[in-house]
Amino acid sequence: MMSQMRARLRWYVKKAARIGLAATSWGTGMLALRRCLYGEGQVRVLMYHRFRSSPYDPFSISVGAFEHQMAWLAEHGLAISLEEFGAFLSGQRRLLRDAVLVTVDDGFRDLWQEAVPILKRYKIPAVAFITSSDVAAASGDGEEGEQRLCWEEICNLPEYGVAVGSHARDHVSLATLSRNQVFFQADQFRRDIEAHLQMPVVAFAYPYGTWADYNDMTEEVLDNAGYTYVFTAQHGAVTPGTEPNRLPRIKVEGGEGLWVFKLLVHGGLDAWGWIDRFAWRWQKSVR
Repeated sequence: MMSQMRARLRWYVKKAARIGLAATSWGTGMLALRRCLYGEGQVRVLMYHRFRSSPYDPFSISVGAFEHQMAWLAEHGLAISLEEFGAFLSGQRRLLRDAVLVTVDDGFRDLWQEAVPILKRYKIPAVAFITSSDVAAASGDGEEGEQRLCWEEICNLPEYGVAVGSHARDHVSLATLSRNQVFFQADQFRRDIEAHLQMPVVAFAYPYGTWADYNDMTEEVLDNAGYTYVFTAQHGAVTPGTEPNRLPRIKVEGGEGLWVFKLLVHGGLDAWGWIDRFAWRWQKSVR
């Protein structure tokens, strides 16, 4: 009971902080100033996890809310592919202001059941970061609410515009491992996934992705393992020339209205990166 109460308290405190920051960024004119300064020179990478109605779960968003968000992105032509993101990052392509790359972590089966039909309907490209040791042997494996994608479903993702990226072989903090163990996590995923998809994997997302979960050593190993783009869970915008081995993302959470999502896309939560930087010890203790 006490743990549930603490979880709910954290939920409400974080909701108030996120919504307050987004509203303040808009109300003080910081968003307008940032848009004037950077123009078309920023992209935000959106990070999702689960697609379900799950009160007080910061990693879940309702299917209805997700559809409204994708419909809005489609209406304004803001969603880009991983290839377009790469061209922007290298300075070879200009994009619409507030362009976003949609990413989904962990490979829960509701990605296939709920999110993919919506992505297909609105022609939204995305990237799914999969942990290969969690792949289900067959559809429906796993406890209720925690079912994982099977290989057949993963192999079909590219057909719907969803690129497959690595979330390591196991969902572990790479910064706690030795150099050889990190290479195993990165390389074994590539072997697992490429054996099934018959296509190269160029993107990697750190499990957890806080400041405690990566360092100079992990960046070097992932580079040697052949990954072109490496994403964290640190908030912020991507600009041409941003280090490709430490790319920020913006977490999309449930319990927030569409107006908050719009502000998030415009940069309303970019400043949350400072909280990420100084609160990583707390993040590590509660995850």
